[in-house]
Amino acid sequence: MPAPRRLTPWPLLPALFAAALPLAAAGAEPAAPAVPAISAPAAAPPDWLATVGKSLRDRWEGSFLRDCDSYLKPDHPLNNRELRAVVVAAVDPAGALVEVHIDRTSGNADFDKAALDVTQATGRFSAPPEALRSDDDRTYLAWTFARTPAPAAAGPELRRVVWPLDKVVPKLLAEGRFNVAAARLAAAGTPDALPLARDVALALGKKAGAQAEAAPPSAEMLAAVARDSAKPRAERVHALETLGALPKGNLDAASPALRKSLDDPDTAVRAAAARAYARLGRDGGRSLGVFYRISPLLNDPQPEVRAGAVEAATYFAPEKGISDVLLVCKRQKDPRVIASCATALGGRTETEAQERAKVWAASTEIAVRDAALRAMASQTDSAAVAFVTGRLAGLPPELAFDLRVELLAARVKKGASVGDLTDFAALVEAATTPERQREVAGAWVGAGG
Repeated sequence: MPAPRRLTPWPLLPALFAAALPLAAAGAEPAAPAVPAISAPAAAPPDWLATVGKSLRDRWEGSFLRDCDSYLKPDHPLNNRELRAVVVAAVDPAGALVEVHIDRTSGNADFDKAALDVTQATGRFSAPPEALRSDDDRTYLAWTFARTPAPAAAGPELRRVVWPLDKVVPKLLAEGRFNVAAARLAAAGTPDALPLARDVALALGKKAGAQAEAAPPSAEMLAAVARDSAKPRAERVHALETLGALPKGNLDAASPALRKSLDDPDTAVRAAAARAYARLGRDGGRSLGVFYRISPLLNDPQPEVRAGAVEAATYFAPEKGISDVLLVCKRQKDPRVIASCATALGGRTETEAQERAKVWAASTEIAVRDAALRAMASQTDSAAVAFVTGRLAGLPPELAFDLRVELLAARVKKGASVGDLTDFAALVEAATTPERQREVAGAWVGAGG
């Protein structure tokens, strides 16, 4: 009797095959191995799964099934062609097997044990792609071990362990995976995701270096510098610009210096004073007195002064004053002034202002076009939002990104909804620089999300 060939290493098989050695003596050649029944979702990375499938096939078909065919009698329980067992294996990020168990039994303890032994004997795979990991950082794979393997399929079935949002989002943020966290919230689309979106925005802003600036000098100190004509022009201009950046509650303290600076013979000082008024007026608070104080500068001979005056006059104008500003803007030829008109009036909801903003949005002057679109994007008016949204596809990527941020910020300011989570997630994914990350974070947090 010829010596039997070397059997597989699993302790189960020698005893099972001992009674079947006469089959080997008959010289029967083992049948060519069939492809095991391995299946996987179409979205799973095929290369890694193909490697996993090959490792499994080499051990299951090339050894266990071949030996069953070669050394066991046809009526042996292990040759029951209906046997099928499902084994689930957990793989760590490095590719090592950390857990293996029977998920669905074949009904034959020996067959189940062989399936477990085959899986455990693989020991380690290459590191699985991050996209396949569950929330606990493991990759879970389910293999179907069949006595009569089915035709080849893509690979193992992927299974996932999914944590609740309030558990997984802090973990993802700690790992710096802001885009994944935002995508999870968007996929959930539930009200409890909204507070967590704020956490994502805050973490993103912190990562991007968004920090509170040092407290500026007092309004009184800045006003003193701005009024002092003996100070260098650069210092006075800087003081005026800083005054404009103060919270609107500082308007009263800043007004004396701003009023005086509006009449200054230096063009740069007048322009800086007009811009400061414009910044202070953006948050609302119409003032007929300020409007009339600014109005003379709408006809200033210097375009940089008119540019600041247009914005300031618009923000402080009473209802009827907008028509006056529109008339001034229609007469302008300098692109700098027209861009300021677009910035100020593009955010208004009056029909005449919106129609003029659409004209500016079609301008061949890039600065004018961009200013009009940005102003319209900041509105909550549905017609303006639809107008801007309909033009996003044809715009430069940088401008389109900024407009999407503005559109989101306007909606969130009005009241964030679960529908906004999808846009938030897309913007987080696209924000590849610290500057853009700060913009996205500000759109959600700064707007009240």
